[in-house]
Amino acid sequence: MEWLAIAAPALTLAGVVFSVVWTARSRRPEQRVAESTATETALAARFDDASQLAQYIREEVERQVAPIRVELDKVKNESHEMNDAVRARETQLWLWDQRGRPGELPPLPAPILERLGLGHLASEWPTEPTQPRQ
Repeated sequence: MEWLAIAAPALTLAGVVFSVVWTARSRRPEQRVAESTATETALAARFDDASQLAQYIREEVERQVAPIRVELDKVKNESHEMNDAVRARETQLWLWDQRGRPGELPPLPAPILERLGLGHLASEWPTEPTQPRQ
């Protein structure tokens, strides 16, 4: 009997809670639909705002990066030109060595020496064979 005295109020309380929850959930379905629609509309507006913000950010980043891209292209072109000049000189040096080193040591082209800060070597490069040191 004691268990019935404890179980009865507990079951009654559980029934009341269940009844309140069930009634609250089924009471106003149109209100829940309206709330759901309002939530979806708000999310859609936020998405539109986020899309516009993302587009603005992309455009702004591209605008600020454009001068850097131009400079990078310039550096790439100069790098390729340097690589080609050094590769051509190394080929000339190899041929010069394979042919018994006739004549002067092949120099780098004057514009490349200028870019490397060695322009004075281009103007001072001997055009006539020099006498070997003894």
